[in-house]
Amino acid sequence: MIEPLPELPRPEFTVSHVESSPEVPPDIARKLLETGIPGGLIGYEYRPLTEAMFLGGIRCSGVVALATSGLLGRICVDVATGEIVHIPQVDSTTVTHVNRELGLFTRCVCSVQ
Repeated sequence: MIEPLPELPRPEFTVSHVESSPEVPPDIARKLLETGIPGGLIGYEYRPLTEAMFLGGIRCSGVVALATSGLLGRICVDVATGEIVHIPQVDSTTVTHVNRELGLFTRCVCSVQ
């Protein structure tokens, strides 16, 4: 007989102010420190990275990964536009819109929690 999974704790909203690797453009690194990103688990899929990292070759100017999403995906800041996007895996060229900018993304997550 299959036993039910244990109940998981409810995620709680926090803001994390993350450091960035040296390759991250200074203006984005500053925003990540000042504005912060949603911390902790969100829907048991989103997990903030301990350090934001630059991923080149995605879009024209690259993206800065700030969190994982699922097994292989990343939540990122588009370097050229500041838009928050999702990529299904690190080497993917597929990018989908998440939010217009970092501050709005963080506030939206806060309001849903």
